[in-house]
Amino acid sequence: QNAAQQLKTLTKAVVMAQTNVGNAEQAAQGAQQEQAEKTQLFDAAKTRVEQLLGQLNAARNDYAKTKEAAMKAAAAAHEAKQNASPGRCYRSLATARLLAKRHRLLAHRQRH
Repeated sequence: QNAAQQLKTLTKAVVMAQTNVGNAEQAAQGAQQEQAEKTQLFDAAKTRVEQLLGQLNAARNDYAKTKEAAMKAAAAAHEAKQNASPGRCYRSLATARLLAKRHRLLAHRQRH
């Protein structure tokens, strides 16, 4: 009768151990799935950040080009205005060139 009791106890212990192994396997699978989902979210966020950085860089380049074009247009308009005034052609051309040079220097400084 003692051996039968020990066998019954050992059988229960084996069943409990098997249940614990099953629970541990399920927990491990859940952790692996969660890790895979987090990795996927991280990769998507990383890709989005790279896209946004590319767009930011393109916008900065467009801004610099637009600003430079606006400065050139302002210098050209100033030169045209000065050239339209009689007797001031030499002085106005020099002034326009000086203004254009200043604009280029300012643009260069702001880009760097």
